Amino acid sequence: MSCRNTPATIATTRAETTLRVPRHLVWAFLLDVPQSATCLPGVQNVRRIDDRTYAGEVRFRVGPLSFGFETTVVITELVEEERLTLTAHAVDPLTREAIDATAVAVLADAPDSSTRVQYELRVVTPGVLAGLGRRMFEDLNRRMAAEFLARVEERLIAGTARPPSAR
Repeated sequence: MSCRNTPATIATTRAETTLRVPRHLVWAFLLDVPQSATCLPGVQNVRRIDDRTYAGEVRFRVGPLSFGFETTVVITELVEEERLTLTAHAVDPLTREAIDATAVAVLADAPDSSTRVQYELRVVTPGVLAGLGRRMFEDLNRRMAAEFLARVEERLIAGTARPPSAR
């Protein structure tokens, strides 16, 4: 039921923050995709397929509309404790509408054993979802990125993150 003639919407969101945790802990947490994904609003049932591939579900609301997607995420770039790139392909099982996304996290040491995180999320939404508009997706991405980074810091500071060896 997708509308193939609707042009794709591309929404890019950038965020930068300083987490009050050492870089090696942030890195280990981000690499534990099933664990770190729990910090992203609407993500659930994440499971490991292989060393770099994960599957799960993403659910979100925009106004009165609810969306649910089966999602595959692949770690496409890995520069130890510096840069992590994930690509995702998500499909709504009912409408077969798809969303493709790329998330990039760049880590650097900051004063007082903190970590500076630069985060970029680029989402491409063709078909009917594109009709909802780039501004709506940019706003949604901005909120999700801010909440994700805040939850990562909360979990790491609270010590509720599993140690890397517990993966």
